[in-house]
Amino acid sequence: NEYTRFSYFEKRDLWYGDRLYDASEFDVYVMAGLPLAGKDTYISEELAGFPVVSLDDIRAEMGIRPDEPSGPVAAEARERAKAYLRAKTPFVWNATNLILDNRQKVCRMCAAYGARVNLKYLEMPYAEILKRNMIRDRSVPVDVINRMIHKMDMAECVEAYRTNYLAGGTQR
Repeated sequence: NEYTRFSYFEKRDLWYGDRLYDASEFDVYVMAGLPLAGKDTYISEELAGFPVVSLDDIRAEMGIRPDEPSGPVAAEARERAKAYLRAKTPFVWNATNLILDNRQKVCRMCAAYGARVNLKYLEMPYAEILKRNMIRDRSVPVDVINRMIHKMDMAECVEAYRTNYLAGGTQR
């Protein structure tokens, strides 16, 4: 089952033939993808009604620019997420989550509270991202996008309870 697969790759102390009882109680949706890949649109269309912990929104609330240290933003996001987790309330974690280590920290935190972590990785063609960036109110410098591409770790199907790949607006 999905829970056993997730646990096997997360803990690595299971026999490959084990089948664990799935004690997860609620869903959490962790978004991942470059800026302008469509995460916000996906949330508004497919996950409407769920509370959202958005690192971009928290950054704006705190008046912290994208080029400033993001430690306080991440700390506030974790506190908001833990409030939902303690209440067993499904929610969306909205951030780029391009680095494997960052995704793992979020997934582990949520799983520790009994959540089924659903990773939603969105991808758009590079030309489309640049096109969207030109008309965006808060554009992202192209060199920043390029650095993110070079540093990113592709989301793997074993990182979460379920992993969905959405490329160019289609789900796989």
